[in-house]
Amino acid sequence: MQKLQRTIFSVLILFLLLLATYVVVILYPEVLWFKSFGYDNIWWFTFKSKWFTFITFFVTAFVFLFLNVTVAKRVSEKNYSTENLTFNTPFAVLNQFFEQLLQQNKAQSQLPLRIYYFFLNALILFFAVVFGLLAKSWWQDIYAYIHQVAFQVTDPLFQQDLSFYFFSLPFFEGLQAWAMGLCILTLGVVGWIYFSKNILVLIFSTSPKIGHLKRHVFLLLSIGLFVYSLGIWFDVYQLLYSGRGIGFGAGYTDIHVFLYYLKGLFGLFLRSEEPT
Repeated sequence: MQKLQRTIFSVLILFLLLLATYVVVILYPEVLWFKSFGYDNIWWFTFKSKWFTFITFFVTAFVFLFLNVTVAKRVSEKNYSTENLTFNTPFAVLNQFFEQLLQQNKAQSQLPLRIYYFFLNALILFFAVVFGLLAKSWWQDIYAYIHQVAFQVTDPLFQQDLSFYFFSLPFFEGLQAWAMGLCILTLGVVGWIYFSKNILVLIFSTSPKIGHLKRHVFLLLSIGLFVYSLGIWFDVYQLLYSGRGIGFGAGYTDIHVFLYYLKGLFGLFLRSEEPT
């Protein structure tokens, strides 16, 4: 335990040293340079906007990951009996594989809970920082969306003001890609928790005692499908940028084939997310 505390303290000291170096070597000279030209207000606006974006998306990613990991930990701590379990996938070979995997993992040693949970919390923090930095890289799209001004000109196909394609659509597409990545990562982390606790394969069993496990995994899958379907809907507006025809823009095939194809695909994904 003392060795773990010393490691945490050393990492914290290293982080503070790196932060101090960043401030002295990079930030402070930039402030002086912009101030020498009278543009220090622009620098401070850019600085505050970037870090406000980072903090907002960092907190969002951290809360989403933390809640799902907490649910996964509570579900995995329940005493699931793996005796006399049967699997009912459509493939007999797959059923045998799950049964063998369950038997092999029964004797698998687990990390001490304290180290295991420390590793999970560190993983959550790391990924939240990564997603915050990813959002920080397109802060201009966010502020362009917030402060957009209408062009008073609409496109002939969707009757959207042209400002939608310059300000709103890039923001929505960036947000959808960010949320899609977060969903995939969360599903991977939750799946790893259940796998490390030797209960992930129980999703395919006929046991009625694993409702919480199935609901959690399939809820994450439903959220991921919904976010993915939003990307398909945004692809509808990208038809205006199509280069499939002779000219640039939506052609006859785009309007009469691909438009209905994308809308139908979007509806299909929404239908697949409805509870059965």
